[in-house]
Amino acid sequence: MGVVYRAVQHDPIRREVAIKLIRRGMDTDRIVQRFEIERQTLAVMDHPAIARVFDAGATPDGRPYFVMELVEGVPITEYTSQNALDLDARLRLFLEVCAGVRHAHQKGIIHRDLKPGNVLVGERDGAPVPKIIDFGIAKAVGDTAVELTLGARGLGTPAYMSPEQAGASAAPVDTRADVYALGVLLYELLTGATPFAMPTGTPAEALRVLRDERPSRPSAVAGARGGVPRAQLTGDLDSVVLKALEQDIERRYESVEAFANDLVRYRQGLPVTARAATWSYRTARFIGRHRVAVAAATLTVVALTGSLAFALMSMQEARRERDAAHEARQVADATTTFLANTISAADPSLQRPGSADVRVRDLLDGAVARLDAGTVAQPAVEIRLRHTLAGTYRALGAVELSCAQYERAGTRAADTYGLLDDRAIVNLTDWVNCLAQAGQLDEAETALAPVVAACDAAAPPPQICEHAYGALGNISFERTNYAASEAAFRRAIEVAALPPDNNERVTLDLGLARALSEQQEYEEAETLYRDLIERRSRVLGPDHMLTQFVRNGLGILLQDTGRAAEAIGLHQQTLDVMIGTVGPEHDLTLRSRHQLADAHCDAGDFVSCRDLAAEALEVRQGTLGPEHPLTLRPMMTWARGVFGAGDREAALTAMAEAVATARRVLPSDDANLAEYLVTYAELLSEAERWEEALAVAEEAVTGAAHLGPGTPTYQRAAGVLAESYTQLGRADEAALWRGRIL
Repeated sequence: MGVVYRAVQHDPIRREVAIKLIRRGMDTDRIVQRFEIERQTLAVMDHPAIARVFDAGATPDGRPYFVMELVEGVPITEYTSQNALDLDARLRLFLEVCAGVRHAHQKGIIHRDLKPGNVLVGERDGAPVPKIIDFGIAKAVGDTAVELTLGARGLGTPAYMSPEQAGASAAPVDTRADVYALGVLLYELLTGATPFAMPTGTPAEALRVLRDERPSRPSAVAGARGGVPRAQLTGDLDSVVLKALEQDIERRYESVEAFANDLVRYRQGLPVTARAATWSYRTARFIGRHRVAVAAATLTVVALTGSLAFALMSMQEARRERDAAHEARQVADATTTFLANTISAADPSLQRPGSADVRVRDLLDGAVARLDAGTVAQPAVEIRLRHTLAGTYRALGAVELSCAQYERAGTRAADTYGLLDDRAIVNLTDWVNCLAQAGQLDEAETALAPVVAACDAAAPPPQICEHAYGALGNISFERTNYAASEAAFRRAIEVAALPPDNNERVTLDLGLARALSEQQEYEEAETLYRDLIERRSRVLGPDHMLTQFVRNGLGILLQDTGRAAEAIGLHQQTLDVMIGTVGPEHDLTLRSRHQLADAHCDAGDFVSCRDLAAEALEVRQGTLGPEHPLTLRPMMTWARGVFGAGDREAALTAMAEAVATARRVLPSDDANLAEYLVTYAELLSEAERWEEALAVAEEAVTGAAHLGPGTPTYQRAAGVLAESYTQLGRADEAALWRGRIL
């Protein structure tokens, strides 16, 4: 229906693109209508695995066209064959394709022509990157205005076409048609052949094949034309692929997500839904994941036979329960005594005349000093007390002191009970999360690495891995590696298998929502945020502080999607609750105040932005000092407000000082430093100080390079460079940077 040209776009930016144009002689009303659908279809989608649309129009003689991303790649089957990818690499690549198709389905679009030629794979930094192209026969889900199935079921490629799409079944054509096509694609990736050898004769012969024949198991045909070794396909993969290829649409996977989830479960060694959940099957999968442990357990069972073994085991269990109860009583008694002595320090009769009231912070500091002096001998008591003190310090906003106590508690627990004991993991992950909050990401990652490695090997219990993957998600988020953060939170949610209203589940879901939002998966993130607010409000109440954390996340998403006015109301509500709960100078309150200021700046209310940021900045400077990383952010927001309110020179002076401080205290590749630099460059550009804007933007681009050229920070810096070079009369360099703006 069309022809595609490689072309160069000159205006408004210079870049290589692909132009799709309807062929002469095919510009009938029906073909034009289909072409228009393709243009509209691609315009609503934004996913790394889907080729992007840049522009659309018509030639002088009325032939419609659209301009899209130029994809440098080869068909996915050709790429996997040329590079001899192993099974896991092929599955990882295929799952990325599934994610793109899932995004299209969420936008209400069915591709209807998924095949190797429409899934091209190129490379970026040595890693394969798939791109789905050609939505030319896509059908909007539920769209009855333009019906592309009746009388046109032959649209598509027969070898990859579902029975209902081809007309061999009376079932409706919905998203499960793409599930079928993906099943064919996976079959070919694994075996080197398609499930059916389609006849070259009449369409009726192709319909007969789709209606009457059944595909062979992938393992039965593997090896003949490439693919992966036959032995790797027998069992679960056979079942998964054949379920995707079910002729009966009701027995097929109900969605691409369900199909992909089964492949993820296969990669993790978990039972797949495509196979009957028999006891023997689940046992086999369990043994496959825990071979060493099962072998050891088997030897133990063989050795401990008969009534003597049962008696010994019963005695041991009774002894363990007795010892645990005794230890619990000791811990409780010792803890009570220690806390009583700690609280008694506030007794007015023990204070010097004229002395001020004892603060909570003074009591905590005294308790830490007593623990450090060795007044508590039992490890269990010390661990419990330090964990409690750490949490209290954190609630008071004393982050560094909190981290120190979590570290001491975690180290003592690991030395006493082992690294993978529950008591050690709780303290370790709290310490890691505390370090991440304080910006000490290298230390956090190093501390967590042994536990993550153990979980990747499927050794510890699920609750341990839930904590570990959740902490890893927080670290990855702070590193701005949002894809890794999303993967970690999804894995934590999967291994935890907690009910929706569970507090730990809500915390993991909140981390997932933040990671999705940062990847501009706004629709899924907003749905999750609003669901979390409903869950939190129902269980804890709408004004609970934990509910405000979720509300704050939704507010940031609204800012990012151009709804700053709506975000202001959410941030104001959060700030009011924080002030009433923890006070005006608490760390959480200051973060809320700054976020509200930022929303006012985004909404164009620069006076409110300036005044709110000034309040947060004053407290930060007084408690942390002017060079602390947590002081820099409200300083930058305050400067934005001052600039917008009209005092440009004062704003630029303050921002120059903040940026100079950030250069000293932050690593050169820190995402916050790049953000500060590009904000400064934008204001210099707006003030028409082009030489200065150029120098700062160049530094920002260098700092943001590791984040990737598609990130907002890099793109904003590229925009400043293009404009600065233009204003300075350096047209060639301006064109170069315009070509890098997506």
